[in-house]
Amino acid sequence: MTSLRQRGYSGEPGQDIGALSMRTLTHLTVLLTVMCIGWQLPAGSAEAEERDRYKVEISRDKPVAWWRFNTPGSPFANHGAAQLPARATKSVESGIAGPRPRFYPLFDATNLSVGLSGSDHLVISDPGENSPLDFTNGDAITLEAWVQLKQISGEQNIYLIGKGRTNNPGQKSENQNWALRLTGRQGTARVSFLFRNADNRQGNRNDFHRWIADVGFRPDNAWHHVAVTYVFGKPDSLRGYLDGEPIAGNWDLGGKTTKPPVVDNDEVWIGSTLGGSPGATLSG
Repeated sequence: MTSLRQRGYSGEPGQDIGALSMRTLTHLTVLLTVMCIGWQLPAGSAEAEERDRYKVEISRDKPVAWWRFNTPGSPFANHGAAQLPARATKSVESGIAGPRPRFYPLFDATNLSVGLSGSDHLVISDPGENSPLDFTNGDAITLEAWVQLKQISGEQNIYLIGKGRTNNPGQKSENQNWALRLTGRQGTARVSFLFRNADNRQGNRNDFHRWIADVGFRPDNAWHHVAVTYVFGKPDSLRGYLDGEPIAGNWDLGGKTTKPPVVDNDEVWIGSTLGGSPGATLSG
């Protein structure tokens, strides 16, 4: 993948700003992107094209989905290939400043984001069987996020984006197809990737497969870029990134596996899981 620094990160600390931003997913290189981008210029104008440099970077990857939080409220339209709008629940706050120059030079000076707290989250419905959101062995996934984090506790697992494990009626429990998370360790937030294999045996923690980075960032007022890439069925393929730099990590729970993940038609949630459990919800 191209350097993450080229996607808006300057390598310097962020500003005193708050909320959530994201880039997300690849299906045989599908890319889902949740962004907090907002421009006030007319679409298609020469000035808009000049200032929309992050959009150009994303479009090169031909994502299945990416979202811009530049409207007064939800649903936030998907700007990728698929019709996958993101709907806000409860008190998701829009219109908050996102990553901006000078520290994040590819973003516009009026870039916007959304703020989350409590059990707030955004929801993307799965279109059905074999949808662009469904991943199984042989599929490559890339998950990316820009995030400003207020706090995280030791061993807390905060969801940035994930499919399944919503506790929605009619869905199997623990049905995690994929997830990008932050895990709290030693006062830092560490990039984490999680899925559950297709055996999905009730009460068996070893059917979860979790990768956690060895290093992280401390919650503060800076924006941080986090990312993972993975090819399901190839356990040594996982790569993690923090603020443009590769990071090492380790698998735990069920460890490395070639087993396929559980796949169904549950929703994708941004910023939370488990029915909106506060402990799994991003505060940022």
